[in-house]
Amino acid sequence: MPHLVLYFFCLITFRYVLDVRNNGGGLFPAGVELARMLIESGDIVLIADSQGVMDSYEATGTSIDSKAPVAVLVNKGTASASEVTALSLTSHQSSLIWHC
Repeated sequence: MPHLVLYFFCLITFRYVLDVRNNGGGLFPAGVELARMLIESGDIVLIADSQGVMDSYEATGTSIDSKAPVAVLVNKGTASASEVTALSLTSHQSSLIWHC
C-alpha cells in the first residue's frame, strides 16, 4: 500500500516519474542519453581515472522537456547508469530522488 500512495503522489506532483528501483546495471552511454533528454545544458557527469585524467559528458541542448519536474524512485538495488541519470537530473532541474 505505501508504494501505491507514493506512485500516485508522484503522478500528481511531477510531470515525469523515472522508476529505477532494482535497476542494478545498464549501459553508461544510455544513462547519459536519457539525462540529455531532460537536461538542456551543463555537465551530465564528470569522470576521473586513477591517473587523474578527466572526461566529461555534457548536455547537448536538445532536451525534450528541461523545465519539467521529475521524480526519480531509487532503492538499494539502483546502480550504474541509473545512478548517473538520477543524480544528474537532481543537479539540473526541479527533480526529487525518493529512496523507497
